[in-house]
Amino acid sequence: LTLIIIRTNMADTNTNSYSFTSFESTSDILNTIVDDGCCPSHLDESINVFCYTDKSFMCLKCSIQHKGHHITAFDSLDDARDIIKEVNSTLFCSKHKEKTCQFYCEVESRPVCETCCIVSCKNHDISEINDLYQECKQELDALHSQVSTVNDSTR
Repeated sequence: LTLIIIRTNMADTNTNSYSFTSFESTSDILNTIVDDGCCPSHLDESINVFCYTDKSFMCLKCSIQHKGHHITAFDSLDDARDIIKEVNSTLFCSKHKEKTCQFYCEVESRPVCETCCIVSCKNHDISEINDLYQECKQELDALHSQVSTVNDSTR
């Protein structure tokens, strides 16, 4: 799954960009970049920068207003495709936008980053996401096995 890009007006920076907002195919995102080809704020500039902080594509001129953000330039659609895959395979913290979530807070029922573990969830039950994934996978495998057994016995 990947995120679809829509044109947004960023009030705090007074620029337009293409931001991730909901799940859609990688080809739709790339088609948006290719079809429009230029930055909505600077029609003479190509879209060739991605801001990881805001999850948005933009031109180099717009990226100047993202000072302090984690940004990267790209040269081709293959590079943009790799960025999309990377962003979609990474779970980012809802409170600390640039930090990745490697833990799950049982009390708040949400993925959290290391900062959240120390600050807002310090007295909560915390689990590593990878451990939870393995537990869920084992439970699903067991359920699948039970369903297969039931299906075999009813034939």
